[in-house]
Amino acid sequence: GIVATQLLEPNTVIVRIPSDLILCATKASSVSSSASCCACGGEKEAKSPKKVSPIDTLAVQLLREKRRGEASIWFRYVEELPRSYGCLHHWSTEVAAELQCGDFIRQHNSVRSELLKDFENIQKTLKGNNDDDGSGVSLVGLTQEEYFWARSTILSRSVYLPQLGNEAGGLCPIGDLFNYWPGPPPAPLLPEPFLDFLDDGGGSGSFHGISGDGAYEESTDSFVFKTGDRQYAPGEQIYLCYGQYSNRMLLEIYGFLLMNNPQESVSLRDVISSPVLDMCVESGSDISSSSFEVYQSGFPDWDLLWL
Repeated sequence: GIVATQLLEPNTVIVRIPSDLILCATKASSVSSSASCCACGGEKEAKSPKKVSPIDTLAVQLLREKRRGEASIWFRYVEELPRSYGCLHHWSTEVAAELQCGDFIRQHNSVRSELLKDFENIQKTLKGNNDDDGSGVSLVGLTQEEYFWARSTILSRSVYLPQLGNEAGGLCPIGDLFNYWPGPPPAPLLPEPFLDFLDDGGGSGSFHGISGDGAYEESTDSFVFKTGDRQYAPGEQIYLCYGQYSNRMLLEIYGFLLMNNPQESVSLRDVISSPVLDMCVESGSDISSSSFEVYQSGFPDWDLLWL
């Protein structure tokens, strides 16, 4: 984590990372263009892999930098990265089943299946291009474990970058040392009189201003981390709010969960009767991605409220 060594006022710049030091897809060697080369020409086209996505372009670049060792300008950064992750796609089917939640198990199967398809595509791309991107660093013998490690690194540690081709974000040295703190709970979608009746006087302000923030700054071409809207005392850890995530989403993306997460929710999809769901479909509603959740506060999400 990042700890304040002196009194920091609100919106104070903590650290500014120049874009030249951020590892991103647009700095990668021609992985995606090599995929396009593999995909052209008559009979070969049907057997060629699909175009490589920005996240896989970045994953391959990260793996090349890892194999480059001390010759890489990101050597120290890569050396300090975690050796393993607990993100959802690393879980076996047996481990996912231990949570005894049908909706979660379906999500695990979907996430892991998609990543295995991406790994197969990367293998075809590297083989089709004879693993030669002009960098002189080979990925011969790339394993599923290595690939999953690279994808987890990007999934859990990347920052947003606005440039075309950097949709996967970038890996930002120092910036990914900030630990997570959740934002305030979702605004309840209920009538005001009902909210007044349920209000226990505690409110949701206990989470306000608890974390710093970070954003790309175009004027300096750098990623800037600030204290946010609160003051930090010496010795106090500075957190970032990565986004509004339930514990299931935190497990999927970052491999951890929080005991007191204001974004936490429970899906009721598996306990809602089939006739009710069938009625939703017959009315023209698309409920394929709906989880019908109840938040930790006891308030329902919009889909459940609609029912």
